Amino acid sequence: MRTKRLLLLLLTAVMTLGGCSIGGGGGSSDNQITLTLWYWNRSLDDSIIAEAEQQFPNLHIRAQKSEAISSPS
Repeated sequence: MRTKRLLLLLLTAVMTLGGCSIGGGGGSSDNQITLTLWYWNRSLDDSIIAEAEQQFPNLHIRAQKSEAISSPS
């Protein structure tokens, strides 16, 4: 259930940002869109990113995992 929710959130973000980044009028289907995605390590499975790139062939996701920072005690 959590994986499906994360996939839905990722795809919604991709579609929203992808739609905003395409210039007005006559966008070509061979335009490559690169989306940088920051997320906490282990909060998103790499296979979900691969599935999104397969679903949207004009999309390249540059995934940047952030490591958790522990606060001083």
